[in-house]
This record gives sequence, C-alpha cells and structure tokens, in this order.
Amino acid sequence: MDHLRYQIARVDALLHAADDLLERVGDRQRREHVAHLVDLAKQATATALAMAAGLARQLLKGRSEG
Repeated sequence: MDHLRYQIARVDALLHAADDLLERVGDRQRREHVAHLVDLAKQATATALAMAAGLARQLLKGRSEG
C-alpha cells in the first residue's frame, strides 16, 4: 500500500513540475520537457493502477477463501 501511495505522489509531483515548466522555459524546450514529464506521469499512473488492481484481486481472493 505504501508503494501505491508513493506512485500517486510521484504522479502529482511530475504534473506540478510540468506546470512549473510551462511558466519558466521557452516554447521548444517547454514542449520537450513537458512531454517527457507527461510520459513519466503516465508510466507512474499505469504502475499505480496495476498495483491497485493487484491489491483488489488479493482482497477479492481473500474474501472468497474466507
């Protein structure tokens, strides 16, 4: 569960960093950096969703066995 919280916090931090970059860098740099941060956020989101699905499966399995 802690790792899931970490992934969610990571997504939030990446999106805040992307927002900060929009205000600070030039157009070409901005697009490249923001695209990279968005890709990282997507990866972290996918990881968090996969972890949440795994936890849900474990809970459902525990209920069906118990």
